[in-house]
Amino acid sequence: MIERKKINDIGILEEIYNIVHYNNDARASWFGPYLPDTDIQKYKPYANWAQQHWSMYYGFLNFITDFEKGYKILDAGCGVGYDTILLSNFFKNSNILGIDLCEKCVELGLKYNKNKNTNFKVDNVITHKSEEKYDYIFALEIMEHLPSDEHHNFIDNLLSNLKEGGLIFLTTPNDLDMPDQPNEHIGLLNRHRAKIFIDKYKSRFHYTGFYNNKNLLDPNPLNYTIEEDITTYEDKKGVKSHFKIIIK
Repeated sequence: MIERKKINDIGILEEIYNIVHYNNDARASWFGPYLPDTDIQKYKPYANWAQQHWSMYYGFLNFITDFEKGYKILDAGCGVGYDTILLSNFFKNSNILGIDLCEKCVELGLKYNKNKNTNFKVDNVITHKSEEKYDYIFALEIMEHLPSDEHHNFIDNLLSNLKEGGLIFLTTPNDLDMPDQPNEHIGLLNRHRAKIFIDKYKSRFHYTGFYNNKNLLDPNPLNYTIEEDITTYEDKKGVKSHFKIIIK
């Protein structure tokens, strides 16, 4: 169980606030290794967003059976590394690397979210290479921030860095009819791209489902996970807000 702790230091909260929309992008940000909270109303939405983002990570952990083993883990597109350090609460004997192109984010990760088994570096998720492959790769809410013509390069590169028997945990918004934005969500997995994505990678799917972002503040993943095959992506019913995919 991860302890909840409030941050009420205005200086630290302003660092969080300033990084959220830094450099024409958007990222859920907080400083750990605690669940996010604050008494200061202005910053509560950022705490909630960080909690929702962590919930998506947490919803994958039931696919891992032995947390005591020493794994090599990549958090691809880690931002300031808030989810990275929360993962370290579970993977206490593992080495977890967070990478991100944002130098300022990595700087804050090293300042606030580094511990004995987390580390951070500036690197590109599309070209990153590791001599020793990873047991688990987390790539949550990243694809929509990449140009659409790089989506398959991104997945293929993650697969090239994955150990045999390893797993890639992936989420991305199910905004099928929303146009790409000039910044932030620049490459959404829209209706046409989703079909191509499924056809290309379905042989590598270990699990597919959806998240309901309306319920992500619920502590129980059963209450925000929709157990339907990803091929039902066009039938959104107002709740299939995010693809939840495990690739092997």
